[in-house]
Amino acid sequence: MYILTNVSEDECGQVYAGKPDFFETEEAAISNARENLAEDFGISVDDIECKAQEGGTPYVLSMSRNGRFEAYTVSKIPEKCSVDKKIPLVTHYSFDFETPVSLFDTEEEALQELKTQFEEELRIQTEENEHVQGEDLEAVISPDSAWASITIYYDDQKDVIEWSIGSLRQRA
Repeated sequence: MYILTNVSEDECGQVYAGKPDFFETEEAAISNARENLAEDFGISVDDIECKAQEGGTPYVLSMSRNGRFEAYTVSKIPEKCSVDKKIPLVTHYSFDFETPVSLFDTEEEALQELKTQFEEELRIQTEENEHVQGEDLEAVISPDSAWASITIYYDDQKDVIEWSIGSLRQRA
């Protein structure tokens, strides 16, 4: 079982995460990622196959054009996770192609874990790494608590950690 997640950054620097999709095979997930990128950027799937390989792995497909960036990550659901669990918590890191996915039985469990991870990362960044909210750190959590983001600004870059609650949609 595989989960396809997507994260994008618009030309203004705003980061977004899409809802994850669930696939039976890795090939189906990769094919869907290629099709989505082709549609989003208005190019052919063949162009995506040539341009979308980044980091030497087919598991992350990404494109960047005119200040806009979009990436799809194919993640294998760990064998120990029950496929009956249908609420995923997906974590995106702008600085790492790992995309941890945790599955939960209920949305309440997933929301609580998102909040716990968000608060712990915020504590680490402010207490241990001495970043200051409003200066070099931005922390946002959506009103429904189903999405959260921490952005750390440096002189020449920014790191983004983003959590999102999704729903699994089975696709062949």
